Amino acid sequence: MASKGHILVVDDERAIRRLLRMYLSDAGFTVAEAADGDQALEQVRRG
Repeated sequence: MASKGHILVVDDERAIRRLLRMYLSDAGFTVAEAADGDQALEQVRRG
């Protein structure tokens, strides 16, 4: 199945990130995680 798109989940609580990753992955999205804004910006810069 082709990905519906890419989503970056940013939250300081690991459990919330994992839960969102599970639901979004099941819905067909490719999901990346970041614990804070700095990590999110670094992932966006890397592509």
